[in-house]
Amino acid sequence: MKYYITRYTDKLPSWQAGNARLFLITLRKGKEHDIGLLEHEKCHVRQWWALFLLMSLIGWPALYFFNGDPVMMPVSIAITGLAPALHALLYLLVRPYRQWSEVQAYKTQVAKGNYRDNSFAVRALMNPKYKLNLTESEASKLLGFW
Repeated sequence: MKYYITRYTDKLPSWQAGNARLFLITLRKGKEHDIGLLEHEKCHVRQWWALFLLMSLIGWPALYFFNGDPVMMPVSIAITGLAPALHALLYLLVRPYRQWSEVQAYKTQVAKGNYRDNSFAVRALMNPKYKLNLTESEASKLLGFW
C-alpha cells in the first residue's frame, strides 16, 4: 500500500533536493532516480504517519468517551486537532526530535541509496538550516560512521 504522494518540481529552496510535508513528497526535477533520496523522504512521511495515527487513536475515542465533559472534551478536541500537525510542530520546535528525525532519514538514505561516498550525510546534518549545531565527529557518530 502506497502511503505517500510524490511530485517533482524545481520550486524548492536551493539547499534542498526534496522535502516531505504530511504525506506529500516533493523532489527536485532530475532526482527521479535517486532511490536514497526518495527513501529519506519516505522516512519522514512514516514519522508523520506514526504520530498522526497515535494521536488520532487517542483523540477520537477520547472525544466519544468525554463527550460533554467540560474539561476533557476540549482536551480531546485539542489532541485530535493537533494530530496532523504534531510531527511538523515537534520538528520545528524541538531540536532533539528534529535531530532524531534527520538522523533516521539519512541512515535510511545511506542504507538504500547505493552511493559511492556517504560523507554527504555528515555534511547535510551539519547544514545550518537544520539548526542542529553538530560537529563533523558528532554527525558521523550519530550516523554510525565512527
